[in-house]
Amino acid sequence: MNFRTPSVLLMLVILVALGVAYVAFGRPMIRSINPQEGLIGTTVTITGRGFAGQNDIGFALEGEGQWKAAYIDTVISRDGLTITFTIPDIMGACPMTQLDNEICPLIDLYPPPGQTEVWVANARGTSNRVRFTILPEYRDQELESWEQQLSPRLNDLVNKGRCASVGMGVRHKERRIALDASDTKCKEAMLQETDRLGIPRDVLTITLPEDS
Repeated sequence: MNFRTPSVLLMLVILVALGVAYVAFGRPMIRSINPQEGLIGTTVTITGRGFAGQNDIGFALEGEGQWKAAYIDTVISRDGLTITFTIPDIMGACPMTQLDNEICPLIDLYPPPGQTEVWVANARGTSNRVRFTILPEYRDQELESWEQQLSPRLNDLVNKGRCASVGMGVRHKERRIALDASDTKCKEAMLQETDRLGIPRDVLTITLPEDS
């Protein structure tokens, strides 16, 4: 028994060392991204492991153009477990941390609004992908115009008994129109009216009483 104990302890030490080495030096892996949507200028935090001192954040590009991805270059991770960055309006064409002697074209890429995939690239490899939505940047004038058009329609919903109560406001900082619906049927009626007015659904945040 006395001869076996050191061997067991040695094995445990080796396993722990291998686990630490994997976390520290294995290819990056994303566990979560928060928030999962945002405007240009939104601050985003990715949580996972295997992040290096410098990382590139990849965004998938749709369409049939030459470039299938855009990158935020050389984003720092101080602990190897989290990366925080701000979504820029212009991104680059290459994961700079993975280039050796290759030359990256000096072009500006503009990821369009909508759902996309995000990943982390660094000298250790490329991570799994997670979903993220870039929200469209609506102007204040558009939001206020839609609010004015929608206001009498919402009052009609109350007068006709389709909604017990309604609420509406413009969130200028978030570039969204916030609506309060009395129940799910009221919410459906609101969406019918916004569709008739041509108001994009992605600019709406509709809250029900149970959401409060």
